[in-house]
Amino acid sequence: MIEGSCKAYNRELDPMIKKIFTEYRKTHNQGVFDVYTPDILRCRKSGVLTGLPDAYGRGRIIGDYRRVALYGIDYLMKDKLGTVHFSAG
Repeated sequence: MIEGSCKAYNRELDPMIKKIFTEYRKTHNQGVFDVYTPDILRCRKSGVLTGLPDAYGRGRIIGDYRRVALYGIDYLMKDKLGTVHFSAG
């Protein structure tokens, strides 16, 4: 984001600033993905869970991820599979 702003205003980003924020700091998404378990990653990829904070970190949508703590992944997967209709085509 900062690099894009600098480019838009014909400015050059200080190389030390870029180094600090790419080598020593994590983005919001990097931090979130680091704490996801393999089960959460699979549920996210398959669509069982939506609205996880990696996609909606600014509070635009209240996601399903809070339901994991309330119901557990097994229940949510069973419920989701009960609503999915498979076709032969």
